Amino acid sequence: MLQGQKRWLYIAVPIFFFWFFGQIDKVGISVIQTDPGFLSDLGLTGPDKNAKIGLISFIFMISYSCSNIFWGVIIDKLGARKTAVLGLLVWTATMVMGGLSTSYEMFLISRVILGIGEGMMIPISGKFISNWFHKRELGRAQSFWITGNYLGPAVGTVMLILIISTFHWQAAFFVLAAFNLFINIPMFLFLTRNTPEEHPRLSKEEVSYIRQKDEANDAEQKQFFAKDYRYWIVWFGNLMSSFLFFGISIWLPTYLVEAKGFEREAMTGITSLSWLFALGFVLAGGFLADKTKRPSLLATIFSY
Repeated sequence: MLQGQKRWLYIAVPIFFFWFFGQIDKVGISVIQTDPGFLSDLGLTGPDKNAKIGLISFIFMISYSCSNIFWGVIIDKLGARKTAVLGLLVWTATMVMGGLSTSYEMFLISRVILGIGEGMMIPISGKFISNWFHKRELGRAQSFWITGNYLGPAVGTVMLILIISTFHWQAAFFVLAAFNLFINIPMFLFLTRNTPEEHPRLSKEEVSYIRQKDEANDAEQKQFFAKDYRYWIVWFGNLMSSFLFFGISIWLPTYLVEAKGFEREAMTGITSLSWLFALGFVLAGGFLADKTKRPSLLATIFSY
């Protein structure tokens, strides 16, 4: 059934779950911070409560974005597979640390280290996809992590509320740590290899297909990416969209509960739907971009 297509199982599936659980970790704090027990246990009360809550997400995002740089160097030294396992171990340990936190300061430290641990997600995914898929398949391969990127928070929002309601806010962190320990890490250990040539269960025909040259694409990519103005347009567009999208998504649950008086169940449904709508537009945009061959025009339309 998977003859000649095993790369989708060995690489695309682990990358999907990598992002699925990773995005729950990132955005899940927006749900957890609406829990009165969490706020009380960490001393998030008083007039500076909102500032302290905002700092939790801010400091995580700063460490997450800055750590992307050095993870790229580590990937080149150790390879994508070992680096993924190393990052996941850091990530798992900090989730446990977050669940065991008894003070605001300890929790902040856990979020900084978590940001460092999760910072390898983009370079790891890029390395695996570039090594394992033919250039004509890059769009489909990228769609796996993009789908996990949006589906994770949509499902995770509901899941975290159920865990917190049934147990306690600490349990949410321990469950997320368990997902890494028992799903993500085994997947990278047993399914992936750094290159197709290293994988014992991949046929020579599949490796040969992956390594086929695409002369048209090779000719287009001779220019260094940083000298291409289109790269910087995409970079700036992603910067602005991330600022708006993640800013709103992290702020939305607290706004609905505290400013609008929503019950947590109603907040959960609205937050989850926002991520599902985002996923729908991403998939629709990718389909239309392939059909029309006008990704820049579609990006402009969807931005408005």
